[in-house]
Amino acid sequence: MSLLRVMVPCLCALSLPGQQATWRLPPHGLAQYSATDTIVGEVGGKPMSMLESVSTRCHPLLFADELVDGGRRWREAPWSLDSIPMWLAWDLTTWDKPGAIDVRWPRIADYGEVRFLGKVAVVDGYGWQQIKGRLTRADPKSPGGSFDPELLRFERHYGSEALAGELVVRRRYDPQKGVVAEFVWSIDATLTVAPRHTAATLRGTETWRLVDVQGNRDPATGDRPGFSARIDAAIDRAAARQLRWLLRPDGTLAAGENRGAVHGPSLHALMLHGLARAGRRAGDPGIDGALAALLQRPMTEPHGHALTILAIVGLHAPAADRGRRAAGAAPAVELPAAMRAAVAARVTALRGLARRGDRDGKNGIWWAFARDSSNWDSWQTWISVQALDAAARAGVPVADAVFEDCLRHLLHAAVAAGSGPEPERQPESTAKPPSGTRVNGGVPMSCWMDGQWRAPWMGRGDATAGAMAAILCCRRRVQDGALLQQADDAVRGGFAWLSQHWTGRHNPAVLGVETQHRGWMAMALAWLADESGVRWLDGRDLYFEMAATLLEEEGPTKGAVLGSVIETPAALVLWRPGAVDVTPPLTPARK
Repeated sequence: MSLLRVMVPCLCALSLPGQQATWRLPPHGLAQYSATDTIVGEVGGKPMSMLESVSTRCHPLLFADELVDGGRRWREAPWSLDSIPMWLAWDLTTWDKPGAIDVRWPRIADYGEVRFLGKVAVVDGYGWQQIKGRLTRADPKSPGGSFDPELLRFERHYGSEALAGELVVRRRYDPQKGVVAEFVWSIDATLTVAPRHTAATLRGTETWRLVDVQGNRDPATGDRPGFSARIDAAIDRAAARQLRWLLRPDGTLAAGENRGAVHGPSLHALMLHGLARAGRRAGDPGIDGALAALLQRPMTEPHGHALTILAIVGLHAPAADRGRRAAGAAPAVELPAAMRAAVAARVTALRGLARRGDRDGKNGIWWAFARDSSNWDSWQTWISVQALDAAARAGVPVADAVFEDCLRHLLHAAVAAGSGPEPERQPESTAKPPSGTRVNGGVPMSCWMDGQWRAPWMGRGDATAGAMAAILCCRRRVQDGALLQQADDAVRGGFAWLSQHWTGRHNPAVLGVETQHRGWMAMALAWLADESGVRWLDGRDLYFEMAATLLEEEGPTKGAVLGSVIETPAALVLWRPGAVDVTPPLTPARK
């Protein structure tokens, strides 16, 4: 072996003493990795699907705004098994502190926790460091005393995965670039798979390698397109693929509706709505035929009618129409007589499916998950509100009283989830996040759930963002000053909740199993951006993080949101940067 080959790794190791390992990413930027894995799970000798649903997987992206402790540690608490090695590999506070490590991540306070007990080794002569130990995940049990029995039942049914095994993480930090350039993790463990509590084995290795470091909204450089150009290209790719799906003669989208799932005619309508958001209009190649076919399909569920209304109005809106705005209603849409009649028919159907309930002495309007359900459903309700607003824009009569009743219901359904700093309203900027002096006091955080529950731990990002968008939509058609103040308070509280729980990686939620519904979160956040003009939240670039994550998901399905329930065109629900750079916008922000 040559002297040079011996000295190079030694010099790499010697370059670290006296230096503090710290992430050095562009402000609001990201580090992008490639990930290859050979993780294999087995139940009784038969292969099992990897870990949890794909919507809870850890995408190979680290955002600068996720770092805390002076840029040395990932702020996220792991929400899935494969996010634990990422947390350990990205925690640079242990890089120059070899020794014992004992990390605990509560799953749900008092009910169960994940724990890693091991040792951090010294950096070897090649710049690699090993973290090795035992990983355990407790099966939640009643702690005795006061606890929420419904929470325990829900958690044990959906997320009860007792885990025990060995986890090894090897990482290499690049002190010149200020990034973890590579890490490899392997696991050999047994776990209990919910809800049947079946014993399973889990073994294998996954390798992550740094691909690129990017700033948010990077401009074009050399032969590399800028961020906006990459978004536009993704939208065009997804739009072309979705149109091909709609025009396929094999009946792929022919399945009928079934309760609240988005498939069959409702998926048909959702794709056309996505094409409208992507800039396609009636008269474009293939659009009229796909729309005519949709209008011939029978529908039974609220969201099917709502998505059809949104598709018709969107495909006939002015080409320059960029959706609703916080500063005022978007332009009216003129529909051909036949299309206006089609929208009116679906408004009638949608109104017929609405339910009423007494909400503190006031009638509230809401929509259920299916015709045989007696409880309200978040998704059905906020998308129905959006559709009624679109119909009103197109000249189909919808009384303001309908929006007032919907607003009262949404306000009643909000759940107080604690308190946070008072949101500040600052001018939007395309160059930097809002700034200002923190205001003393607090604002109650508001969250929403799928409709069945009334507990803060069931709060979900898609339900919260969707309800906020619907509230802002209703707000424009309400005159009651006291009700408007309640609406403003609820939206501020919703932004405070999102600020605490926001992640572009999955549907943010307090309870781990509620991180599904990935596609709904993408749509809800797009509609919330339409209504509020918000791009920054608590100093984080929501648009960039969401868009970058969706671009990362553009894999084999080329434009589908990876996640449960909805497999929809991800790039189509991305709003272009110009769509949120409005003047003069007001941005709730926590500082």
